[in-house]
Amino acid sequence: MEETKHIGCLNSQVNKELPLDYPLIFCEDVIKSGKNAFMTASGVSMWPAIIAGMKAEIAPLDTELPPKGALLLVKGGNGLMVHRYWGVQYEKSVPLILTKGDTNICFDPPVPRDLVLGQVVMLKHDSYGIRNPNRGFWLMFGRLLCSSLSVARVWAKLCRVVLRVVRRIENRRTMSKRAE
Repeated sequence: MEETKHIGCLNSQVNKELPLDYPLIFCEDVIKSGKNAFMTASGVSMWPAIIAGMKAEIAPLDTELPPKGALLLVKGGNGLMVHRYWGVQYEKSVPLILTKGDTNICFDPPVPRDLVLGQVVMLKHDSYGIRNPNRGFWLMFGRLLCSSLSVARVWAKLCRVVLRVVRRIENRRTMSKRAE
């Protein structure tokens, strides 16, 4: 328990003096050492399963990959991302992991297994409480999205519309507060 608090504390103390890729290096080292790491989510690619500001607990992966629909932490060209696992794709008999953000229309570029750092085991948000993406509603939600590409694309298009409306409402609130 003390190690977990220490890791969370270090994650929150990242500052300008550290290299820009410090969170990536630190998270990767923690997971490779067999411990769970904690990250704060940003962006909307996994909305509403993951909301910006949520704290994600990521556990190292076993030797076997999780079931389709699980949330994986992947090291990509733009750093770390958590996206939904869709399966394995083979290129020249090399297995590559296929992931996709829930609000993204297209898949992410396939990555080798060694770039998959871990699996999200818990999500926590001050307003929304604690979510386990591997149980109950969120497990069913992930499986439904991964049941067919057409379902996933319809969902992504719907999310984009909803997110645009939410942004407009937030912009109007901001502008009205400035006017006051």
